[in-house]
Amino acid sequence: MKISQLSKTTGVSIRSIRHYEATRLLTASRLKNGHRAFDEAAIERIKTIKAYLNLGLTTKQIEETLKCTDGYFGELPHTSLNTNRNTSSSR
Repeated sequence: MKISQLSKTTGVSIRSIRHYEATRLLTASRLKNGHRAFDEAAIERIKTIKAYLNLGLTTKQIEETLKCTDGYFGELPHTSLNTNRNTSSSR
């Protein structure tokens, strides 16, 4: 999706989205014409950024926090579920 669509969907200004990208809080691919293209995951990422900002974190603190959590929470439920299934099956 284009940056304007992402802005409308999330209620975050285009300027803020560009800032999030510049500070590595958000990533975008580039189209052949140089325009930014965001996927659906960008919506959730911006919701997360907004939540951290509302808690009073700076963008630098958010960057450090996201480095720690990226990938971790996405894999955790699947790992736990598979472990529980294997344990139940062996009983």
